Amino acid sequence: MLEAALATHDVADGGGMSATVMTAEGTWSGTTGKADGVRDLQVNDQFAIASITKSVVAAQVMLMVEAGELGLDDLVADHLPEDLQFDTNKATIRHLLGHRSGLPDYYDLLENSQETEPQRFWTPTEILELLPTERTPPGRSFAYAETNYLLLSLVIEHL
Repeated sequence: MLEAALATHDVADGGGMSATVMTAEGTWSGTTGKADGVRDLQVNDQFAIASITKSVVAAQVMLMVEAGELGLDDLVADHLPEDLQFDTNKATIRHLLGHRSGLPDYYDLLENSQETEPQRFWTPTEILELLPTERTPPGRSFAYAETNYLLLSLVIEHL
């Protein structure tokens, strides 16, 4: 079934995709499309996982909650390094997970740098320093912001 889906998948802009299914009976992998629009993808090609990282971060946070190391209603500030000078807006872990922290997003602030300095490595502290000071009350509304998961990764690292 996945083979048929991959075979008929219309990949936009010459991109590609890969799929793997692992069961007790065995593993199947397949690909469709081109790597960099040039050659056929192979099952062992690497992909940047981008926003899929959020799923991994959220899963780790929930494992820590389950283990009693962290609470969903804990203030984020209580689980960050003391030397990190950043206004977390009194957001909780739950607020960050659901993009309801009221914190601004940093993505657009780095866009120019990614084009002009593609090899530059930004530390989390440098990224957080770019953010404007305006905040909306946590929990009030949904606003997708990379900042939420950057902070969650720092919480995981700190704990």
